[in-house]
Amino acid sequence: MEDDEIRKKIDEIKKYIENNLKADLKVCTLAQKFDIPVKTLQDNFKYYCGCTLKGYINRKRLERLKLIIKTMINPGLYSEHYYAREIGLKSSVCLNNFLKKMTGMTFLEFCNKVRNDET
Repeated sequence: MEDDEIRKKIDEIKKYIENNLKADLKVCTLAQKFDIPVKTLQDNFKYYCGCTLKGYINRKRLERLKLIIKTMINPGLYSEHYYAREIGLKSSVCLNNFLKKMTGMTFLEFCNKVRNDET
């Protein structure tokens, strides 16, 4: 695969991720969807983007979660499960594990911090 072709695919994948956070965003699924070998995708994504594909997906999920919390009038009306599904996670447990890993905070701590614009 040529460099330009790989860059173009990576740009397509990034756009797909941003527009489809609720979809199955496993590396192998993306590789299959975009007809690129897993190893090639992983190596070139890191080379061109400076982070792993999984890291990129997680960062986009975190950004989307912040946006959802900031733009809702009363975010407390929705369950943690709702927020988890909005960013492509299966449950509130997954959401809390994700946030602990990414920020060191629980969902409630994260919400309070986002609402106070400290993140």
